[in-house]
Amino acid sequence: MNDIEIERTNENESKQRSPVKAIRAYCLWCCCESSNEVKLCPKTDCPLHSYRFGKKKGFVHKLTPIKAIRARCVDCVGGCTQDANRCKCSECALHAYRTGHRPRKGISPSETCEPVNPIATAAFSENKTNVEGGADDGE
Repeated sequence: MNDIEIERTNENESKQRSPVKAIRAYCLWCCCESSNEVKLCPKTDCPLHSYRFGKKKGFVHKLTPIKAIRARCVDCVGGCTQDANRCKCSECALHAYRTGHRPRKGISPSETCEPVNPIATAAFSENKTNVEGGADDGE
């Protein structure tokens, strides 16, 4: 089992990756899952570049791993910090750290995106049931 499969298994178990491991997973994704391409990455201006090997040792880091993730997320959405906070791309390895802080334990990243309104959720569930059930229009 390779590193990527292990990380995906950990995601399914709701175990949060460390910021450095999240960066490694993102860099592998960016380089088409090729460790050699990550090693040869020419994007030295990328805030994640010095963490691309999944380790903190051996490089002089300008930013902490979480701040580097935040900088990359802001860059990804075009420079708007509010858009980075509202990012809905939960498949991204960096998603949990997009706000520049560690996610709270016991809360999934999707729960931290938007507060849940129980009344709106119930109304949505009722509408979804009516649509799926093929409710009568009175015709």
